[in-house]
Amino acid sequence: MDDVTIIGTSNGAGLITRLLIELPNPRPFKRVIPMVSHMVENQYRDGTFWKPSNQDNLDENNFDEAVVPASPGPEFIYFHGTSDRTVPYEGGQSLGLTFIGAQATTYAFAK
Repeated sequence: MDDVTIIGTSNGAGLITRLLIELPNPRPFKRVIPMVSHMVENQYRDGTFWKPSNQDNLDENNFDEAVVPASPGPEFIYFHGTSDRTVPYEGGQSLGLTFIGAQATTYAFAK
């Protein structure tokens, strides 16, 4: 179990994003492949990653706790179509959220 890859599409990609931000090292996976979803501004704003302090999942998540993701991160490859109208590649409003964009998400994790 020391060579685990996590692949997620849409909400699964959103879960991968949360795992990357919120899990400490050593993480139980070596690489991630999120597809068709990226971070929302609640998770990354002003150059800082954020996670919810209320982890009971009974209330709406309030991303109010600044966090520095564990380093080093896992191997990371990201796929997203540029013509996606549901989760816009360049970011923007959709599904009641503000997405920051595919390239901005990838760059934030690469830093």
